[in-house]
Amino acid sequence: MDGGYIKLHRRVTESWLYDCKPFCKSMAWLDILLSASYEKRKYGVKGRPVILERGQLGTSLGKLADRWGWKKTTVNSFLEVLISDGMIKVVRNAGGTVITVVNWELYQSEQKKSERRMNADGTKSDTYKKDKKERIYGDDGDARASAKTEIVDNDVENEDVTPDELFRRHFGTTPTDSEREGCHRMLALRGKDIMDYAFYQAGAAGKKNFAYVCGILKKLTARGIKDMGGVADYDFRRGK
Repeated sequence: MDGGYIKLHRRVTESWLYDCKPFCKSMAWLDILLSASYEKRKYGVKGRPVILERGQLGTSLGKLADRWGWKKTTVNSFLEVLISDGMIKVVRNAGGTVITVVNWELYQSEQKKSERRMNADGTKSDTYKKDKKERIYGDDGDARASAKTEIVDNDVENEDVTPDELFRRHFGTTPTDSEREGCHRMLALRGKDIMDYAFYQAGAAGKKNFAYVCGILKKLTARGIKDMGGVADYDFRRGK
């Protein structure tokens, strides 16, 4: 049971089982995923509107402590662990705490598999490929932050991605000749989705160099992770 995913409705939080406290770490991580906003919206803090983007949760240490049955210090320590592991980002101010789930947009597909548009011969249409690319990168081509419940297939799109594009998008730099050559080899071996994930993680960690990207890829290989489905499962398990 180390692959695939399940569809989990947010109404699971209404179950009597969800009231069993204290939460374990896995349950607390799942609660963050379920509580994160699925669309851009406003919420009020001390009479002032605060904008939440997709994948963000507006809360406070006190609210999480009450919800999870933990002490505030325990909540704070847990959030720090998630931050250091690259799973969330946290902004704290007088109005409260905003948690951003890393990789939310990369993983959350709004289009169900049954709704995919196909050509007459059963292959995926160019229109679908364009829509899929825009869901992951946005109209402006910038990679966005993202956690996962529904996975976009790794093979839905075979459009070429160049090393220069990956370096520019995630590092804001141009690769050296040796980096470009090495990146070309890794793109051929691992595919563009895994490479884009590794570059994003390196950039998010502030390690904007190809050696760090290779380190991430080496760890994924050691864990037997070959596609974005495996990446999603691994990211979820890291919350345990």
